[in-house]
Amino acid sequence: MQKSALFLTIFVAAGALALRAADADLGTVTSSGDFLLDDASVSGNATVQDGSRIQTRSAPSIVRLNSGARVELGQAAKATIHRDHLVLEAGTSDVTAAKKYEVLAASLRVSPGSPDTTARVVRRGEKTVQVGVAKGAVRVFNSEGILLANVFPGTPLEFEPQVAGAAPPSSFAGCLLRKSDRWIIYDQTTKIIAELRGSGFERDWGHRVQVIGTTDPSAQSDVGAQVVDVTSVTRFGEGGCQPVATSLNAELPAVMAPSGRPLPPPSNGGGMSAGTKVAIAAGIGGGAAAGILAGTRGSSRSN
Repeated sequence: MQKSALFLTIFVAAGALALRAADADLGTVTSSGDFLLDDASVSGNATVQDGSRIQTRSAPSIVRLNSGARVELGQAAKATIHRDHLVLEAGTSDVTAAKKYEVLAASLRVSPGSPDTTARVVRRGEKTVQVGVAKGAVRVFNSEGILLANVFPGTPLEFEPQVAGAAPPSSFAGCLLRKSDRWIIYDQTTKIIAELRGSGFERDWGHRVQVIGTTDPSAQSDVGAQVVDVTSVTRFGEGGCQPVATSLNAELPAVMAPSGRPLPPPSNGGGMSAGTKVAIAAGIGGGAAAGILAGTRGSSRSN
């Protein structure tokens, strides 16, 4: 009787350990060459567990997770794989996932903004991160959870987080509009809406402007992704905001005020979003997801 009980205990314990081991297996990694898995050299394929660290060499490696997510790591890439995200330390990662699978790079979090998204994230050095999309959309957040940008096919962006501060600087360029009795700007580079706090916006309402100020990390808005305390507004374009206002269900003035002064040249396609430099990326490499850079330029807009 005692032996039977002992065998039963051993059997149950062994089963529990096997279940835990199986549950820890996230999927597989394959490569046509050698790669490092948790600092051990591997050829061909191996099992990936939660927290596995992969470092590619001269050949890319493909990670297929049981959740359905697929990650291709380019040459000389370093990443740690987790159940619902990966941490990119160096190189390029191409991610395709039907469900939410995020990429953490530097102090940024890249999250799918729609189902069945295919995106590329490139880590260049310690601070610079490039993000492109071949299908769907992604949302890029900083370490405080502030939305910095929406990225759509055809408009890859480059991010460079700056030194953190209590009031991170922001510089947006786009249409100055009014929505739900709030002043807003739709930024033409980051594709986000920022609520504006300040005065004197009426004279530039309905025109294209550059807004400089600081983002309030603690403020919440029901019309925008950020709340910005504005220090200056510079108009660089007359009108042209009707399509944006219509898509955002925002208001334009019945009569727009003329400039009455020479206008500066338009924005160069870059700015500052909550303390992070954001610019249009000239190119983020080729490989299996080269279509990311060739995607059709869309007019999608989002908060």
